[in-house]
Amino acid sequence: DAASGLELAGFAGFEAPTGKNDELSDDGELLESEFQPGSDSWDFMLGLAASKRLNGWSLHASGLYTFAGDNDDDVNLGDRFNYGVAASVRLFGEEAHDHAPGTAAHSDGASIDGIVELNGEWHDRQKEGSETEKDSGGHVLYISPGIRLSDANFSAFASVGIPVSSSMNGIQDDPDIRATAGVAWRF
Repeated sequence: DAASGLELAGFAGFEAPTGKNDELSDDGELLESEFQPGSDSWDFMLGLAASKRLNGWSLHASGLYTFAGDNDDDVNLGDRFNYGVAASVRLFGEEAHDHAPGTAAHSDGASIDGIVELNGEWHDRQKEGSETEKDSGGHVLYISPGIRLSDANFSAFASVGIPVSSSMNGIQDDPDIRATAGVAWRF
């Protein structure tokens, strides 16, 4: 609904088993599935996203559920649910605007937005055959300040996630700070 500044999207996708899955340790041993760059499984995803523009601010929410498949070794790395809520404010550049009722909002020229997000990651336990790995899976919540640069058809972002809550199953390393960056080009 362009007039109210509300945008909604549903999306679906899949991960194909194209990543490398035969990496060896320094001792020449084949690394276990969870340490390989690729999962060697077909994984399917469903998600929803919403955004709302408000007088110089924008609010955003999204969720993505990944249904993990089994690989050739009968290992399932566990389903995942990633979600987030964010607020962004224009720091530099023109505010998004539209020209007529029902048209999509856009900005002219370069802009810089400040962003703060709460990102959550839930990961189900890993399974090998009928055995469930007790020291796998869990939930982490991050607060992630960031910045976004946009200009016409180009957008780039960077953020740093700081864990504020962690509930990992069994014995696992606690999550640490994570950095995320990306670039998008619209054709």
